[in-house]
Amino acid sequence: MNILIKELGNLPKFKEYVLDIENKISPIVLSGLSSVGKIQLLEATRQYSNRNMCIVTYNELQARRLAKDLKYFTNNVVYFPKREIASYDYVAESKDLPYERIETLNRIYEQEKSSKKSKENLIIVTTIEALMQKMISKNEIYQTVLEFKVGKNFDLEDLKQKLVHLGYERADIVDGKGQFSVRGGILDIGTTKTQGTRIEFWGDEVDSIRSFSITSQRSNKKLDDARIYPSHELIVTKNVDDICKKIENRLNNASGESAQNIQEDIELIKTGNYINKIDKYFNSFYDVQSTFLEYINEKYLIFFDDIDKINVRQENIVNDNNQLIETLLEKDRAIPDSISNISKIDIENCTNNELIYLYETDLFDNKKSTKFSSNVLNFKYRDMHFFKSELNILTTEVKKALEAQKKVIVLAGNDAGAKKIESLLEQEEIKFKYFEKF
Repeated sequence: MNILIKELGNLPKFKEYVLDIENKISPIVLSGLSSVGKIQLLEATRQYSNRNMCIVTYNELQARRLAKDLKYFTNNVVYFPKREIASYDYVAESKDLPYERIETLNRIYEQEKSSKKSKENLIIVTTIEALMQKMISKNEIYQTVLEFKVGKNFDLEDLKQKLVHLGYERADIVDGKGQFSVRGGILDIGTTKTQGTRIEFWGDEVDSIRSFSITSQRSNKKLDDARIYPSHELIVTKNVDDICKKIENRLNNASGESAQNIQEDIELIKTGNYINKIDKYFNSFYDVQSTFLEYINEKYLIFFDDIDKINVRQENIVNDNNQLIETLLEKDRAIPDSISNISKIDIENCTNNELIYLYETDLFDNKKSTKFSSNVLNFKYRDMHFFKSELNILTTEVKKALEAQKKVIVLAGNDAGAKKIESLLEQEEIKFKYFEKF
């Protein structure tokens, strides 16, 4: 265990906090945190509570910063970004963001279904904006997951259709994620940017399963089984004709150019070119809709990083969205369903999970800043200097801390910096232990 996490675990206040989690006390408020303190407490919570965690913050910059810093401690961190919703028709979009979203959803689903007792707990980082967007329901997106096992029988033509429904594109040869190819009795499926799954059939029976390198196209690791998840979240499980009938109902309230655009959209959807039309007609494609919080089960701890900023951000998103809708109406433009569906979340009543609020403010010094009066645990973190060339300040601070009978951990940015600090501490006759790997 990392020494920073181990030291925190010895604190009586932290032990009280973990006990509150075990007793399912909610909400819990942690105040007096610095940016570094948040990361230390979050990772320590994951390790000592043995729980999955979802961290919701106020914007994308903060979310990516949290995810990056948490990866210092563990690789079991995933980021779930908001979906980019266009207010106009588009021909193409970057696949990076949709892939990042579906990889996170698949990771959550796989972790939930895993029977391994040794599975690591997951940390999800996301934004309030991602939570405010409506999504396809969890049941619908995962109702057609493909599970291959040696000896299991499949109809190859049926498999091709199911892969298309899961969002995979057929290609002559798989050269990237989200593609599949069929050559004789060999089915290749691109599951990541660099790796794929290769299933060899003997007639209708799975004869072997291997992973393969997309770059070299060579098989490598032999597998006993394989599970193929959707390649993007906007899969379509309904009959396209039924979807088009629902869209046709809009023609009753449209005229002129708007009616013509709807009719053109219907024709495109019938031919299978519907991906860039889903946001526009989201309610016609998906009868049952969810939010991201419905994808995680009640075993997750939900953290809100500065609830005051989150609520302000919610208000701004709603106001910006209303202005966008007014602008589209003035220009006689269609309002995409995915934009109309965005709404504010009642955080306190939106989930059955245990809630934990993170505050940098010391709530005991500033009681008017929050409505919480109980279950508040204050951790007195304070940020120190990045000492850079003024290392004499570092030794002064270290001596003060040692005189106060505190333990001191000095983190160096690289090996050269560590050696310089080591030499300086020796000169000042300060006793220390040097750890090459932390």
